[in-house]
Amino acid sequence: MITNPIIPIPIMIIISIIAIILILLTSKKFKIIIRLLIIIVIFFVNLRPMIPDDDVEVVHNNMDVIFVVDTTLSMNALDYNNTKRLDGVKKDIEYIIDKLPGAFYSLISYENTATVKMPLTVDGVAILASAETLEPPDELYARGSSITIFKDELETVLKKSEKKDDRSRIIFIFSDGEQTKDEEPESLKSLKKYVDNGAVLGYGTTKGGNIKYTDYSGKEVYVKDKTTKYPYENAVSKLDEKNLKKMASDLNIDYIHMTKSSDIDSTLKNLNKKKNNDDKEKETAYKDLYYYYSPVLIILFLIELYLDRRSELWKN
Repeated sequence: MITNPIIPIPIMIIISIIAIILILLTSKKFKIIIRLLIIIVIFFVNLRPMIPDDDVEVVHNNMDVIFVVDTTLSMNALDYNNTKRLDGVKKDIEYIIDKLPGAFYSLISYENTATVKMPLTVDGVAILASAETLEPPDELYARGSSITIFKDELETVLKKSEKKDDRSRIIFIFSDGEQTKDEEPESLKSLKKYVDNGAVLGYGTTKGGNIKYTDYSGKEVYVKDKTTKYPYENAVSKLDEKNLKKMASDLNIDYIHMTKSSDIDSTLKNLNKKKNNDDKEKETAYKDLYYYYSPVLIILFLIELYLDRRSELWKN
């Protein structure tokens, strides 16, 4: 048996200790045992225990594919086939992973700051899951952003890849190219030596689109242009291909304006031609056990609910 924790074990231990202290301080005696059992079961669910299931054939190739995703507020503009630009990005990441199986993948996102969401991993499913959670910041927290703020994080991932023998480093940058910070985007030329191939992918239109975001109440609203007279007009974000083409030129890779996933087919076909022969090997697949704890957890919650209800009836 192995474990694959959802939340890192040290953090989960801290959370559990805090929860136990609160239970001991605030719970009545007859509820303490039930609530402690709930904490224990949740802890084991978080461990995500797994047992060997079967041997499967796994394909590996020599590519490290790094996704760099713009998650600034403008990526919620509604001019990618009448949907949000970022929704198009998520579909296109899935498309690329499907066309480049067996690679190692990494995910970097950037808005006010840049973050390595996932280091290099062969687990494409984990990359997709992480990409699915990408969302722009709330309008209240969004600040002027630079489209090259990710430079240092990207360089760190590229250097780690460079240490591995016989690896091709493929970069895909997903952005609308809109520079809202009052300065020129930083040059990426110093990273060109680490990059073997890839593309800068542009999202949106030069006509532009209104931007939608989810406010603090959970309602989807339009971003307003505060430079207009009240009542403010809807803000419009426009694709800036000049900036995107400059990024592509700095890295010596293609620029592609994306309107559908297949727009990148030519680049992907060239990548598949250049990769080394795929290595196939047997690896052990593991079966998750954590969902077996679910019935126990449900029963404990039902007991907790019953005790709460009975306690209320006694009061009455």
